[in-house]
Amino acid sequence: MLKVGFISYLNAYPYFYPFQNLSEEEKQGWELIVDRPGELNRMIRKGELDVSFVSFMEYATNPDKYLMVPGIGLSSKGYVDSVKLLSQVPMEELADSDIQVTSASATSVAVMEILLHEVGVTSYNCLQYDVQKGIPEGKAALTIGDEALTEKCDYKYTYDLGEMWQQKFSRNIVFASCIINRDAVEWKQSELNSLIHFLQQAPEKSYEDWTKLEAACLAQYPQIKEPMQYLDRLQFTMGTTELSDLDFFLKKAYECGLLPQPVIPKYFEALPELAQKGEVH
Repeated sequence: MLKVGFISYLNAYPYFYPFQNLSEEEKQGWELIVDRPGELNRMIRKGELDVSFVSFMEYATNPDKYLMVPGIGLSSKGYVDSVKLLSQVPMEELADSDIQVTSASATSVAVMEILLHEVGVTSYNCLQYDVQKGIPEGKAALTIGDEALTEKCDYKYTYDLGEMWQQKFSRNIVFASCIINRDAVEWKQSELNSLIHFLQQAPEKSYEDWTKLEAACLAQYPQIKEPMQYLDRLQFTMGTTELSDLDFFLKKAYECGLLPQPVIPKYFEALPELAQKGEVH
């Protein structure tokens, strides 16, 4: 049985929605685990998941443990509204400050650190907070996902990191990717092929009936208003542009000392005889 992790936030729901409607027989023995990206990062790192959507930094910091799934990613399109640095002072004045950072996503923390570096802030303390306890009070805090969309906080300045990244670099951010534990490749190859084929088609399947998807989003995430408007700010494929954006992020992360060495992503490939049968496109 393949253990498969899905991000619980609305931003990744178009990948999970088609799986949600499958019967037990149609799931083909897939065990589906839904949680915040930080928890999924931990689980696949410990070998508790075979395949999972994770913060991209989980792959980048442990590239020898995983293979990336081709064609699958979750990217910003400029202003995203769900990755925010909240601050009582201008961002440029956060030197030597304590910054509360969400435990839910490693990529968003890396994006924040790169942008801080760009405005000349290189010394600060990141203090991790438990996202389930809400956004803490303080001088500055990073918040992501559904909490960023719904929780109201008394901070003077709000920086949308997707928007800042695009303005600074004329690029978008690949926040999440789907990765495979290399151990699973050795003994679950055929199961991986059918799963990945379904995953790659999931966003398109979700959007086949826009009205049904919207109704499902409203039922699943009643606290979020205008969910489809939010999803329109995101990209659910990993084409040539997104691959270039991903390589740029890896370069900046290495330059800022967030990665110990340059990373060149490695991707899962189907066995030739299975690929010829059309199990993976």
